[in-house]
Amino acid sequence: MINSILLIFALFFCFVSNAFSQEDYINEYTTTSYKNALTYGITLHSSGWGLGLQYLSNHTSNRNYIVNLDILTLKHPKETKVLNPIYDNARPYIFGKMNSIILIRPGLGNQFILADKENPLGVRINLNFVGGVDVTLLKPVFLNLIYLDNMGQEVFKTEKFDPDNPYHNDQSNIKGAAPYFTGFGNLKMTFGLFLKSSLSFEWNEYEERFKVFEIGAMAELFPEPLPVFAYIKNKNLFVNIFANFSFGRRW
Repeated sequence: MINSILLIFALFFCFVSNAFSQEDYINEYTTTSYKNALTYGITLHSSGWGLGLQYLSNHTSNRNYIVNLDILTLKHPKETKVLNPIYDNARPYIFGKMNSIILIRPGLGNQFILADKENPLGVRINLNFVGGVDVTLLKPVFLNLIYLDNMGQEVFKTEKFDPDNPYHNDQSNIKGAAPYFTGFGNLKMTFGLFLKSSLSFEWNEYEERFKVFEIGAMAELFPEPLPVFAYIKNKNLFVNIFANFSFGRRW
């Protein structure tokens, strides 16, 4: 696995180096004349979703610098929601999940125009590479738990899931998940690295306002496995495919 990852990164850097040396020849017919662009949109990936923002600065006729910011959720591939069937108003929860993951990803990269528009109704095709830091927020999972008072009546308490607490490990004691925003006061932070590459397709009759569809792959690498689950082996490498739809403006 490690050797495969190193090979991918080596091929990536070789490709980028070659692109730098050939940048004036990717598309000699480019008509792009704007210095700046800004895009914003929604991203769906194979382990979650989020929002994306990119600022692009023109460097040559067929190359743009990228300043990237993504805010994404990241789920473990083995997450499965369950429901307590006894209660009509029970919320689904994921048994054994300790933390939800939120990624804040600032990064830098390059965009290369592979095929420019030949008429106003054409499509511009770009190749994009972005890398940067994963600022990773760990939000503890809180559950609504079932207790009995002195009179034998059910009472419900919201508690942070604790895998070392035997009461929390018995699913018959769990009514369901607490509201999502419960636990934001207990956020923890860790850091990692990310890399993503994609093809983007850009269109609109007017250059100042345009739409973008982007599809590609991305990888998140952390120094240690993220503490997502108590009973399932956690990972420090996540590889996902993604699609993004954005609106953009040039000036």
